Amino acid sequence: MTHRMTNVEFVTELMEFSPYGALAQMFIIDAIAKHAKAVAQATPEKFESAMLSGEAWIGVAKDINAKLKAHYGPLKSEQSTQAVR
Repeated sequence: MTHRMTNVEFVTELMEFSPYGALAQMFIIDAIAKHAKAVAQATPEKFESAMLSGEAWIGVAKDINAKLKAHYGPLKSEQSTQAVR
């Protein structure tokens, strides 16, 4: 029987064993940040379904956004937007 990786193991595999090295980590963090930001700015109705609470999905996105900002600081795209204001 083949071992199926957990989600954590799979993401670790993507980030640590890429022929592109650390660039893969940057790509994954950037993708997470962009998706979390887009979801956090959406309305709950966009994600609401029988199996998913739109409010909870947006809550997850906001939580991830906050943790990314705490760890990395504002993204460059956010810094340029803040400078314009």
